[in-house]
Amino acid sequence: MDEPSLLRDDHLLPLGSFPITGSGRVAVLAVGSNGSPAQLHHKLTHAGVSRTVPVVPVRVSGLAVGLSGHLSRPGYVSASPCLRPGVVTPLTVTWLTPAQLAAVDATELPNCWRAFLPMADVPVSTTDGRPLPVDGVHVYVNARGLLSHSDESPRRTADQWTVISSLLAESARLRSLFGPTPESWVSRALADPGLSAQGTAAFHAEGWVRPHNDFQRFARQSA
Repeated sequence: MDEPSLLRDDHLLPLGSFPITGSGRVAVLAVGSNGSPAQLHHKLTHAGVSRTVPVVPVRVSGLAVGLSGHLSRPGYVSASPCLRPGVVTPLTVTWLTPAQLAAVDATELPNCWRAFLPMADVPVSTTDGRPLPVDGVHVYVNARGLLSHSDESPRRTADQWTVISSLLAESARLRSLFGPTPESWVSRALADPGLSAQGTAAFHAEGWVRPHNDFQRFARQSA
């Protein structure tokens, strides 16, 4: 997303003069599927709350996007934030009302928890370089560990086909569970709801999962 936008029911519109600051909304970094207006629309519709959400592209300093150390039930590998000094990552901020925030919270537990990142620790700016006009932003942090390389550096997110292809190429365990291709992975995961738990166990058996403690110092500031 290149321009500030407004999700309003089934439409994505220019943000225009829609009020954000002073409206009681909170800034939430959208990592992974929450950055998709369609996914956000689905979550808010399911919860029966307003589907009007300002969505603003930003640049986040000191944060990268890695991969969760678990497979979701449908078999995809979730994106997860990780603190990486010196890295600048383009993301979006969704401005949520308290009811919307509670609705999204409910979809993230127990695999994630929500932290509050002060701007002094994790600066966030608009695409034209202006600091976001808040004290900090919320972000959903993975509670299941991060997928790492052999040097323990976090694997970076990519589209699911690329992620799955890479994991299959490196693991005979995963190929035995899901077959040789992303297509076989998806079809087998959808056909067998228990297969994702076996895939998560394979991540651990390969030694790929490292604890995800980067955000613990922000835990008491979560809301």
